[in-house]
Amino acid sequence: MGAKKFVRTKGDLRFEPDKIINAIKGSGGIITTIAKKLGVSWNTAKSYIEEHESTLQAYNDEEEKILDIADEQLYKAIKKGDLSAVKWLQATKGKKRGYVEKQIQEIQTTNESKYSDEEVDAIVRAFTEEPMKKKKKATKKKGAKK
Repeated sequence: MGAKKFVRTKGDLRFEPDKIINAIKGSGGIITTIAKKLGVSWNTAKSYIEEHESTLQAYNDEEEKILDIADEQLYKAIKKGDLSAVKWLQATKGKKRGYVEKQIQEIQTTNESKYSDEEVDAIVRAFTEEPMKKKKKATKKKGAKK
């Protein structure tokens, strides 16, 4: 009979992959929950999960189960006519059918300004006309040098 494979030690504790898999079951894929069941830190639990293919597969399976439960609840909400659930589904999974969520941004302005209309016009002219004048002068100088 072959030797049992163990995952690292914590003090005198040794964790077999089966013990880690049992801690994963019913955790919803939440590493903090797994760590509490094993009596170890979050980082240690994460290392234990990743150490063996069987524990990593159990973790991935647990994550899939919780996603299935969430999908089931979403399906129930949609069947009841929950429009926010319908909208969420269309905005996420419905994208492949061409459904997209448009975001419209409104810009609110106020009539309160520290500048008068004339001052604003002058500022705009300064930024648009001044560069044009400099460009014309530079062109004239090049022509005069020739």
